[in-house]
Amino acid sequence: MKNSAHADWLRFYAELLKCRRINIVPRMNDVQPGKATYNKHGTRAISVLWPLKANGRLALLANFGDDLLQIASGLVDLHNGGRPHRFA
Repeated sequence: MKNSAHADWLRFYAELLKCRRINIVPRMNDVQPGKATYNKHGTRAISVLWPLKANGRLALLANFGDDLLQIASGLVDLHNGGRPHRFA
C-alpha cells in the first residue's frame, strides 16, 4: 500500500481477525445459549459475559469513547457484584 496509515489500519484489523480466529471462534460452541449478561459503563462503554459450558467465561469490554475507561475491579467481578442485564 502506498499510504502508510492505510497499511497500519490493515495490519491492525488483520491482527484483530487473527485474535478472533484463535481465541473466540474455538469457544463459540461452548457458549451457553440465553445466559449472556451485559453492563453499561457510562454512556460509551459496555461489558458482556458469555458463560461457557465448561465453567469458563468469554468476556468483552468495549469502549466506544475517546476517554480512558477506568474499572475498579475485574470484568467478571463487575457482573457478579453488580446488577447485570440479561439478554432475552
